[in-house]
Amino acid sequence: MKPEQLTCECCLGALTAKTDELPESPELSWLVCNTCDRHTPVINGFPLFSETVQGSAALPAPLLDLFKENPTSYPRYMQQKQDRDILEVYAALQPFNESTRALFPLLAALQEKLQPGDVIIDTWARTGWHALLLSALFPEQRVIAIWDTNTSVLGYAGYDWWFSESERPKNLEVMFVSKGSRLPFDANSISLVFAHDVLHRYDFPDSPEDLERVCADNGIIMFAHVHLSNAEPEPFFKRGGTLRHSDFYREYFDQRLADTERSAYVLSEEALFGLADGPLTKALDDHHYNGVILIAEKTWLTQTFVTNDDAWVSEHSRLLLNPILTFDPLSMTMALNQHGLTGQTNYYLDRHPCLKLRIQQVVGNPMDSAKIDLIVASEKAQNLGDIAVQLGVPIAEVIAMATQLQQQDYLLALPVCQRAIALQAFHSNEHRLCDPVFSRYWQHAETTTPDTTLELQGQPLNRSEMTEFIQAIAAYLSECGFSEGNEIHVSKELSKTPRLLLMFAAWWLGLIPVIDEDYLADSLNNNEDPVLLDQSHHSSAAASFWDVIEKFIGRPTVSAANLSNSQAVRKDTLIPWYQAVLQH
Repeated sequence: MKPEQLTCECCLGALTAKTDELPESPELSWLVCNTCDRHTPVINGFPLFSETVQGSAALPAPLLDLFKENPTSYPRYMQQKQDRDILEVYAALQPFNESTRALFPLLAALQEKLQPGDVIIDTWARTGWHALLLSALFPEQRVIAIWDTNTSVLGYAGYDWWFSESERPKNLEVMFVSKGSRLPFDANSISLVFAHDVLHRYDFPDSPEDLERVCADNGIIMFAHVHLSNAEPEPFFKRGGTLRHSDFYREYFDQRLADTERSAYVLSEEALFGLADGPLTKALDDHHYNGVILIAEKTWLTQTFVTNDDAWVSEHSRLLLNPILTFDPLSMTMALNQHGLTGQTNYYLDRHPCLKLRIQQVVGNPMDSAKIDLIVASEKAQNLGDIAVQLGVPIAEVIAMATQLQQQDYLLALPVCQRAIALQAFHSNEHRLCDPVFSRYWQHAETTTPDTTLELQGQPLNRSEMTEFIQAIAAYLSECGFSEGNEIHVSKELSKTPRLLLMFAAWWLGLIPVIDEDYLADSLNNNEDPVLLDQSHHSSAAASFWDVIEKFIGRPTVSAANLSNSQAVRKDTLIPWYQAVLQH
């Protein structure tokens, strides 16, 4: 923002910009209060009111070094976070939980009310998602994300990396303001205040009174996700902040707004999350332990609200996969993603019962190969228009599939930028359609997904029996000298079930199965008398299965001259194992 659009957070006086000439990055300037001489550093375009100093333009060396070293230090941190499987589950699931989606029934009415150039502030931009969402849904408005200090899942370094001026949406700005400080804006200057998870955490009544100060007379304040004392969660868990009853907030805001054209609705977050078309009075429910408080003109609050999440699904939308769900390629159904959230799936759902109910209704839903192709293609964060071209599918069909998947809570289709998808991938540790490590997927699926069967020589083969075959084939391949990273050629003449089991065993060992149309080995490694694994614990029908397997697999001999060609083939075969299952 321009200095004339900001004020001193201490005395609310006017600010003047001063620039420091540094011999190297980062870019540094100052906002200086003309009244009380407080100096606020602006580093790489981020006003740091959280680092304001009195009467001095001296920046602490560690703070400057943090920004200087960030281009190399932050990528190392991101890699370490993923390698160690460190995950903050609330950041990973922020887009999908009810605290965020309680906003959705209001969006159409908000888009109609706000004018081009209006300012929206996100007062607790902890994960960055809400700011990116708001900037996408309100492209003609200016969005300002506010976080307090160098803390939590992003901090200064994370914001500098993900929200640099060159990377973030053009209508989005970021600043840091210490918790408890006044916001550095003029009175009546903000059209929409989105205050998520703050009313029970910040000083009361100082914080809401300051938000009222900066909000325009015809503006809207949305206190999203307010912890209430109306009820306690079942099963019980401790919630942060100061818990107050919804009646307390009603009485307080009714008194504050008594002589104005504005009113306050204290709504149930759970009821708003499930609100269909209708008035907000449908969500005036005091039985839930989380609430949403809306302050707006009475005529706006009493209108009929129309919920139409599917209106955002267009050729410009990108797909964000729900990390709490995954896909079982054997049963071709949706399943809970127990492993990918570091084992926190049930913990999270127990703390979000209304979301849990919706998820339970879609687990086990069938998926078809066309939808799988769409989801796999979405992992590059392309928009639906580009995906339609890539898949060779009419855009109308792609939009229809994305709409259906969104209705089933499998994903969100939103007009957000690629940076938003990438940031959520970071928060969810690169969540994918299915666990990319086959052995981990299989061991987990044995106990958490419905049993599935394949047919082998006319007899059903359940998952437990498949495991026996997979482990036995894997041991056999190991005895024959195959090791992690080797290619194993599989003849296409091999029938479906043996081919799948062979591929599963290869993935179990970390091998790369290559489906070869021309290759037909007489025996493994061209050995005329291969050593077969002991088959005594298998049925006689299974023994003939082994006779089939050994004739259709082998390791190609690669000469130096063919090495580069082999590397090209290998690169082409490195597709996700679950995608290969669908193809073969």
